[in-house]
Amino acid sequence: ITSADELYHTVWNTVTGSTTVTAPITGNLLCVLQDVPSSKSVLDSQTIIAELVADEDSIYESKKFLLSDCEYAAYIDGVSKGTFASLEEK
Repeated sequence: ITSADELYHTVWNTVTGSTTVTAPITGNLLCVLQDVPSSKSVLDSQTIIAELVADEDSIYESKKFLLSDCEYAAYIDGVSKGTFASLEEK
């Protein structure tokens, strides 16, 4: 991994080799991209590399860890803005 601007928006350094990726929910792996389509010379954020059909129970179970828009906004209001925030944000 070379950079990430937030969770799930990650830029990968290479696409060679293999790695194990663990999904946050259970389900069945429907398909995996085997080859990059000829219309694409590189993978990008719009390229689907795997498709998982989630188990319904797993989705409901994971919801207890998710926040609504309002809950997320309240959460980030209480978190330090960090080194790279603009002066207006701090």
